[in-house]
Amino acid sequence: MGWNIKRLEDGDLCCTITEFEDKVVIQVTYAGQLDTTFQVLRDDVQVLVGNTMVSDGTDLKNRVIAGEIGKLLALESNKQLILSISSKIWKCMPGSEFDVMTKVLLTVKEAMNEIPQATTTA
Repeated sequence: MGWNIKRLEDGDLCCTITEFEDKVVIQVTYAGQLDTTFQVLRDDVQVLVGNTMVSDGTDLKNRVIAGEIGKLLALESNKQLILSISSKIWKCMPGSEFDVMTKVLLTVKEAMNEIPQATTTA
């Protein structure tokens, strides 16, 4: 059993993807901060943002981006997704909300295509 870690930094925005045998953990930090974690569920037809594991989960923008990242992952894998994200992206990143979401999704997609930096086996 092992895991792969992929990391991509773009200024204050950082995406770290840790892939395990049965799940993928994606962390999208802004200035090193994470404050919301979602379990993103996938069935055969759609991606559903499940329970919020940390934070209150009422921020619709975070739920939307969690669903979009889940759709990106569904194109590559059928593993369970745990997504941690910083709500600071909406307040601190320049541009419209659409621009911010596009930037985050592109960063996650680029990180997904990175060669793993570390592989550990047990």
